[in-house]
Amino acid sequence: MDNNNEPIFTLDPPMQRASGLHFVPSENNALRLAERLELTILSHGLPPGYVFGSEQQLARCYQTTYQAVRQALRILQWRDWGRMRRGAEGGLVIHTPNPGMAGKLLALHFSALGLTAKAVEQEQRQLLAKLTEHPVAWALVDSLFAETLAHLRGKHEAPGTDNRALRIARNILRDKTPGQTALGSIDDLCERYSAGKPIVVQALRVLESLDLVIGKRGRAGGFYFSRPGSSAIVKAVYPHFCAHIHDLAPVQDIINAINQVSAQQAASGSGSLAQLTPLHARLKHCRPDQLVALQIESFRTLADLAQLPVLHTLIRCLWLFTIKKNSADEAMAALNVGLIKVSTEQILMAVQKQDADEAGRLVGHYFSEAVLLDL
Repeated sequence: MDNNNEPIFTLDPPMQRASGLHFVPSENNALRLAERLELTILSHGLPPGYVFGSEQQLARCYQTTYQAVRQALRILQWRDWGRMRRGAEGGLVIHTPNPGMAGKLLALHFSALGLTAKAVEQEQRQLLAKLTEHPVAWALVDSLFAETLAHLRGKHEAPGTDNRALRIARNILRDKTPGQTALGSIDDLCERYSAGKPIVVQALRVLESLDLVIGKRGRAGGFYFSRPGSSAIVKAVYPHFCAHIHDLAPVQDIINAINQVSAQQAASGSGSLAQLTPLHARLKHCRPDQLVALQIESFRTLADLAQLPVLHTLIRCLWLFTIKKNSADEAMAALNVGLIKVSTEQILMAVQKQDADEAGRLVGHYFSEAVLLDL
């Protein structure tokens, strides 16, 4: 396969600024390769049973080392894209990943943010209350949160079905003490978790891929905890949404419902609404080609004001999924510029007036009238 034509995560600069999502390639060869291989599986539609490899072929094709290929394939195995087969015809034997994998990734992200299962469940209830008339979307949210909550509470599948590297990654986050920044060296972690170096490295790569830890070289080298941004988790769950979500209609219902919850919470919350004034002014005078980015920025700002980190993370994941699944031409054809401008202005005004009911009503009405690219 020609690695020069593989898809990568990109957003135009205006969209990056508006969404707050910045996809920077990893400095680690294995992480970069794992991302590219994962997207290759999706873009080429590799069927279950297909042998992806061998390590020698992949190293030659992607012009990298055997070590990087081996670690990348282990990351894909951990993410449940297949199982490793040894021998002359070895490689990663592809299978469809478990539907719960996105929930596991989200659980690690929320855990690193210090969110408890109780906090996640509270935001889940707010969202489900908006989806009572959308049973397919309701079931999708319920299933995703069930897996997320199970891992946050430490209730997993039987030990034989769980990946050891995942357990160590989760335990590293669990064992973090308040104020702790240094994690230690690989040798320290091998001793602490009674595991060999390959398993510990795999666990660290998992955490690095989610922006939860960073590695440093030199005299003060080792691994350190970091506070994750949204870009890493959005990128991580995207392939799993692609593998299991084939109808965008319930996804749009979820996006609509989250925007309703965010607008109402922003209007009734304690956050400063002053930042909406310049945003509103920019909307009034923007050019048509600036409108989509401003609309995305408006809904992102409302989500920030709402202080609902779980729902904000979820809508970003779903938003990237929808815009990647739709071509740019299809997305632009669906936009009604006049409706977007007037409706977004009205929603911001309702929030500024702290009229939560009106803000929610306007968001619901708007989404019933337009196919929207919001965040």
